[in-house]
Amino acid sequence: MNKVIIAAAGSGKTTHIVEEACRNKNKHILITTYTDANTEEIKHKFYDKCGCIPNNVSIKPWFSFLLSQCVRPYQGKLYQQRIDNLFLISGQSVPFIPEKNIPLHYFDKNGKIYSDKISKFAYRCNDLSKGMVIYRLSQIYDAIYIDETQDLSGWDLDFLYLLFLSDIEILCVGDPRQSTLRTNNSSKNKNKSQINLLSHFKSIASKYSLEIDEQTLNTNHRSVKEICDFSNRLYENEDWPITQSDFNPNGESHLGVFLVDCRNVDNYLAKYTPIQLRDKINVPINMDFPVFNFGKSKGLTLQRVLIYPTDTMMDWLFKGTALQNGTKCKFYVAITRARLSVGIVRKQKYARFSCSLPLWIPKE
Repeated sequence: MNKVIIAAAGSGKTTHIVEEACRNKNKHILITTYTDANTEEIKHKFYDKCGCIPNNVSIKPWFSFLLSQCVRPYQGKLYQQRIDNLFLISGQSVPFIPEKNIPLHYFDKNGKIYSDKISKFAYRCNDLSKGMVIYRLSQIYDAIYIDETQDLSGWDLDFLYLLFLSDIEILCVGDPRQSTLRTNNSSKNKNKSQINLLSHFKSIASKYSLEIDEQTLNTNHRSVKEICDFSNRLYENEDWPITQSDFNPNGESHLGVFLVDCRNVDNYLAKYTPIQLRDKINVPINMDFPVFNFGKSKGLTLQRVLIYPTDTMMDWLFKGTALQNGTKCKFYVAITRARLSVGIVRKQKYARFSCSLPLWIPKE
């Protein structure tokens, strides 16, 4: 049985994967994830838990796994020259070149394979080798654990389906509400990936023998209840489980989510020293205090944050205007970084509107 765990922010996704690997000492396990940063986090978690990475466990970033274990062994079925490296694409690579022109469709001028085509290449090699790519993986690994599964998109999902149909035990863990990154920007499978991944997995569960688990990692161990409750509001009336909090603030004060008038930002920063979070680098902030963009903050645990919201986030908060999925995911990530408090900067033009959040007022 393959398993998909839909996890809440702060629920310990990486810890769960590491503990699963430690419980299955007799299995050869591959753990893979999209980003190098998360790969390193998984390694550090093993060192914290076990003091080492067990001999039965391999840890590889997703693209490294595809290149070394899926593309190179059977690349001769599609392309004769050795594929030495990956060309990381932020947009889309040469969409106008037909697939039959293999050197130009899949590779740059230096022979590096495009990152948005590597899973497609692996899929084609498996097809042309009559399933040998997947069979070979089944002879190496008993189980493959995929962290941050919501980052997979395009042909990566098609390759994942091949893994689901194999003899390998597949465990996918992720939170589609934190879909601020994606392995590629291909239009393929666009309506099935990121925030749509939960509903998509439910639609294919019987076909691929998927167990969908929305409860095991539904408790936030990072944030106080008020922050969890506010983050739940972003996805109310949608098909998402309500996240619970079991975090004990141990006597700390100033807990929850607050509006901070733009004229009081410096006072708020001086009093609580939150980490500033913004959408883009051109958003003005106080340079005397640390700052992250929303996307870069993903995975972090911070004591307190001060969010500089976009106008669309403000319109949702003050006017009830619906948020686009991408904006909603960014806001969700920003809110759920904090353990104790979230400050949201209120721009002057919104001062005449009211909302349910308390307004922070500095004491004289």
